Amino acid sequence: MKQSGFYLFPEVELYGEYFVLFNLQRKSFFRNSGIFLKLSANIRR
Repeated sequence: MKQSGFYLFPEVELYGEYFVLFNLQRKSFFRNSGIFLKLSANIRR
């Protein structure tokens, strides 16, 4: 296990890392869906 300031609360650190990963995936998902919406809007014209 890696040493960190949250070593006393490993589950909190784990949840924090999962939360960061989830936010990154959500942002990239919204970015990709925005690109997809723009493409579909261009195709519909």
